[in-house]
Amino acid sequence: MGDEEYAFDIGVVKEILRLTEITAVPNAPAHVRGLLTVRSVLLPILDLRTMLGLEETEAEDQRVLVVEVNGLTVGLLVDKVNEVLRVPVSVIDDTPKLAAGGQELRSVAQLDDGKRLILILNERGLIDLDEVSTIVGDNKDTKSLVEERSEGTVEEKQMVTFYLGDEEYGFEITQVQEINRLGDVTRLPKAPSFVAGVTNLRGQVVPLINLRQRFNLEDKEADDRTRIIIIELSGHRTGIIVDQVNEVLRMPAKDIETTPSIVNSSQQGESSEFMSGVCKVNNGERMILLMDTVKLLSIHETQALESMAGGTAKQPPPKPKPEKPAGEAPKVAAPSKPPEMVTTPEDDGLEMVIEE
Repeated sequence: MGDEEYAFDIGVVKEILRLTEITAVPNAPAHVRGLLTVRSVLLPILDLRTMLGLEETEAEDQRVLVVEVNGLTVGLLVDKVNEVLRVPVSVIDDTPKLAAGGQELRSVAQLDDGKRLILILNERGLIDLDEVSTIVGDNKDTKSLVEERSEGTVEEKQMVTFYLGDEEYGFEITQVQEINRLGDVTRLPKAPSFVAGVTNLRGQVVPLINLRQRFNLEDKEADDRTRIIIIELSGHRTGIIVDQVNEVLRMPAKDIETTPSIVNSSQQGESSEFMSGVCKVNNGERMILLMDTVKLLSIHETQALESMAGGTAKQPPPKPKPEKPAGEAPKVAAPSKPPEMVTTPEDDGLEMVIEE
């Protein structure tokens, strides 16, 4: 927000929504923007700028972060969402007491050798649960949603939606590892047309697929909205270049239909053969084409991509080990440090949603 970057732990963020019409709440505090209807349920919306004492402004790409605190679901209005990022715990420091000012800040992440600072917010210290309960009141729709989710009676799918031109697409959230801004790209000679090149992601060489080229769409220059969606293809991290990431959205599984055979067989563009379904939002007023990462590449293309993936920056050759004096006991080697980012529950990193 403004010139600063803030973040929440991904564990408390349930969805990221576009801002639509908000219904004002009479006599509410200044930071309470009102109520937003999400799938026929009322969601209280709090203005994060006002809560942090920042100057009010109207941003073009405002988003609503839907977070859950102690069983209560709240929408936080932010200027825009930047990334969904994994960072190693080693770069996260506790907020200095002098700088904290209150309980709103939890810690600070130092990226790019300290050149980029991200303020990690404490949702429990930021949100007044009693206030939220008062706003929601005894709303039956809200209670019904909480009860249905806790009992597991509503099957939902969560997805990351994005744009290519005017069309909206989506990946299931289980297929997405993180979302990054587009950095430096190194072109590769004789690579397929849809392979934009490779990029350095925290020391790992990651191949990039230009989805516009893959779908035979008109090329477009990258801008500040261009993003890379990191997925896994055949065991290798791969970046998918898209025009803009839109939302992290939950929707009932019943509103997702398999791709009609007539669409796959018709001339609806190259993207149809990579689809796994069609999501109908608001009774079909908004359609999202759900993509299947497995279908993005053929076996031959996947093998070609594997030759580009998984490398790391070249390291200088190790220094020769000095010979041990006779009779000296061998030293036991210390266990090697695990990689900064792994996808197991014992992960040594923190995954965050970063907003501005």
